[in-house]
Amino acid sequence: MNCARTIYKKLTLCLVRRITQSITPRLRAYYITPLFRHLVRCNRAVGGLLSTYDLSGDNIFLEKARDIADRLLPAWDTPSGIPYNIINLARGNAHNPGWTGGDSILADSGTEQLEFIALSQRTGDPKYQEKVNASHVYSCLCYLMFL
Repeated sequence: MNCARTIYKKLTLCLVRRITQSITPRLRAYYITPLFRHLVRCNRAVGGLLSTYDLSGDNIFLEKARDIADRLLPAWDTPSGIPYNIINLARGNAHNPGWTGGDSILADSGTEQLEFIALSQRTGDPKYQEKVNASHVYSCLCYLMFL
């Protein structure tokens, strides 16, 4: 049993280090990324980390999921609550691409709903769910489905 626990701890540290390494170089370079492309990657990471946390109960996975989500939160600081589509992950500056006329793209805005709500449930911190609920994307999509 002691050997299995040692292997688990080594694999956990390796996984967390790998996730951190995939994000950190972009931060160091002040990488500006389209939110959708980065959200898909980050949401997979957040969702995977939350699932791993659910299975293992190891708080390191929940902490890393929260860290990734916190880096994305400034994108939701908009008058409408619908997130900007481009964010500088190092500085938190966010904006929409010029070719959209300053508007957000709906596909970008609905991508993170499940992961952010699940993160709020796991952490007890409502800020993630409040951000995605403020965008009203889910309620708009439900309305459009029943027209």
